[in-house]
Amino acid sequence: MSSRVLGRFSLGLPLVARELIQMASRRRTYLLRVFYALTLFATAGFIYFDQIRFSLGNSTWGLLGSGGQLLEAVATVQILGTWLFLPAMVAPALALEKERQTLPLLFVTRLGPITLLLEKLVGRLVPMFSLLLLSLPLLMVAYALGGISTTQLINTVWLLLVTLLQIGCLALCCSTCCRTTASAFITSYLFTAAYLIGIPLLFILIDELHLSLGYHAAGRLVASTGLVANSRDGVFGLTMTLYLQMELSRSIPFSQMVVYSLPILTATVCAFVLARLQLVRRAFLPPRNHLRELFGWIDAVLTRLNDRLTGSIVLVRDSNPLPEDDPVAWHETNKKSLGTFRYLLRVLILLEVPVLVASVLALAKAGNPFPEPVSVVQILTWFLVILIISARASTLFSGERSRQTLEILLSTPLSTRDLVRQKHLGVHRMILVLSVPLLTAVAIATYWRFEFRELFWQRSGYMSHNGSNDHHPLCYMTCGVLAVLIYPRMMAWLALWIGLVCKSPARATIVSTVAIVAWCGIPALLVAWMETEYSMFRNEWIGWMFLTSPAAIITLNEFSEFRLFSRGMNPWLATAVNFTLYGLVTLFFRNLCLNASSYWLKRPE
Repeated sequence: MSSRVLGRFSLGLPLVARELIQMASRRRTYLLRVFYALTLFATAGFIYFDQIRFSLGNSTWGLLGSGGQLLEAVATVQILGTWLFLPAMVAPALALEKERQTLPLLFVTRLGPITLLLEKLVGRLVPMFSLLLLSLPLLMVAYALGGISTTQLINTVWLLLVTLLQIGCLALCCSTCCRTTASAFITSYLFTAAYLIGIPLLFILIDELHLSLGYHAAGRLVASTGLVANSRDGVFGLTMTLYLQMELSRSIPFSQMVVYSLPILTATVCAFVLARLQLVRRAFLPPRNHLRELFGWIDAVLTRLNDRLTGSIVLVRDSNPLPEDDPVAWHETNKKSLGTFRYLLRVLILLEVPVLVASVLALAKAGNPFPEPVSVVQILTWFLVILIISARASTLFSGERSRQTLEILLSTPLSTRDLVRQKHLGVHRMILVLSVPLLTAVAIATYWRFEFRELFWQRSGYMSHNGSNDHHPLCYMTCGVLAVLIYPRMMAWLALWIGLVCKSPARATIVSTVAIVAWCGIPALLVAWMETEYSMFRNEWIGWMFLTSPAAIITLNEFSEFRLFSRGMNPWLATAVNFTLYGLVTLFFRNLCLNASSYWLKRPE
């Protein structure tokens, strides 16, 4: 649609028209639509055919009346797609204006703060709404199959609209509070995940700990207002439209569905009001390093305690050597917040203490001989570590571009290969520190597997045909240590290469995060589909395909599920094949960054 046509039908919404014009001029908008359409149709088809396979029998008449299953599958995919894509689309709405220093120009127009927020929100919701319209052909197929009531269709459309407003307002609030696009992007996903999943899990955890206000108590409190049917709906219905869609949309009238979604709508309005309150207050935020401020506060507290209790004893003093032959490496390791030993030690303490406490408490609870709680802690630590490494490595050179210091850096009498190697040294030091909590969790779980070996394997049922245990604790330890040694470095070099290609740090952070998530998730989804089409026990190579996801070996190792995916998958062989493959991939990314850096930095050697 041309700018002239958009201007004719702008209806007095100049920001909406500008947002749509800018998005229409970007190539990634159309790539996103193609990717979303392929994902929607493929996932809906996989889910639908898996559901109807057992109802077909020997007659095609079994398809009649199965449209409700297809409708539910499409709605589930659309809600999950909104959770995944919409925060990335709305988060840059105001943070990008702050980075470009154009937000003050919007304040001098006739647009009020509420109008400004509404137009920014609508301008970002319209593209997502167009993605939701991609499901119309699937809805036509579902309607042709029959089995869909009008109430069910209306409830589904209503929940999709509620999800659109809910995630959009949450991301808009994060965009208003953050100063940069990268921080708004990360904050919107973390805040959305904490709101959608964290609140129900918190109630369940409180109930498990037998405190006064828990899952059932909170559920009964919400259910007593008449907004939900029972205590379970009271907890999950507070935040998740997906739960309402899967549990309630088929059997209740539309008016009752509106009542059930009132808690979600109330939280959505609160997020928009918070965005309005923070719009002007946080519009002119100066550049701040919150991590350095946090470390500075910790330093001040520890210094006062040291002066009062020990008489100012200093065990390790910061050294300030001269740059000598590696000036860039000296700058990365002595002048950056996450490069010096003092700050890295604080990061280590912030990660190590929760991992130790959570692991010991989880295993000590009721004499638990099973290390699954430690495995959950380790997986969460992996997620945090990869996120930190990705954000740090992807901004090494894109951050220099945004600060307009890349030209100065390129003028140094160093080869581009040495320049990249020295810039990466700060990330390498961070990887060493972040590896300690992961190795701690591996050591604790290994000890527990040796201590309760017989009881654990008898209860878990992981035995070979002759009754012996194939997944030896030594194999578990070897796999865990190799993952810590290889995976962080592989992700760091991948993120660094993306940072060389992308021009802005926000884009580099987003692209690297999406690339890592897609690399870990898409092979798992492909294997899950192939498992429904072809039995893994008849085709052992399908189980081996699961290893094309880097996260697969961690899950298989932590929960001892090698035999679940393939009877012929020996744990030692799977470990050797997996880490040989990803070791070579790590070397490939490293050589790519070192050898092709002069091309991406436009610096002919």
